[in-house]
Amino acid sequence: MLKRNRAPWTKARIEKLVTLYKEGITLDNIAEMLDTPVTTIKSRLRIVRDEYNLPYRDPSQVHRKKRKKNVITDYDKAFSGPIPCGHWMLTRKWELTDEQREALDAEEM
Repeated sequence: MLKRNRAPWTKARIEKLVTLYKEGITLDNIAEMLDTPVTTIKSRLRIVRDEYNLPYRDPSQVHRKKRKKNVITDYDKAFSGPIPCGHWMLTRKWELTDEQREALDAEEM
């Protein structure tokens, strides 16, 4: 089970958060320093923004960590196309049965 940090937001912890934010440290780095998820940091900043008079940051100056690139295997390449990989349509056999062929032939006549 994933262990989450449920440390209370004490006055000292909030002031450390505010100080780090005002220094221009990224939210990812603040989250690592406080051992708290980024989403929790964002929520706490929303709560204390008015009290501490925190300015909003320019989105063009905020750099987040880069995500890991997806590894595309040969299997993924072989099954890429208009239907998503893993979709049920990939596993179904798309041929007419003999009965279906006979029914179509009978309709054509």
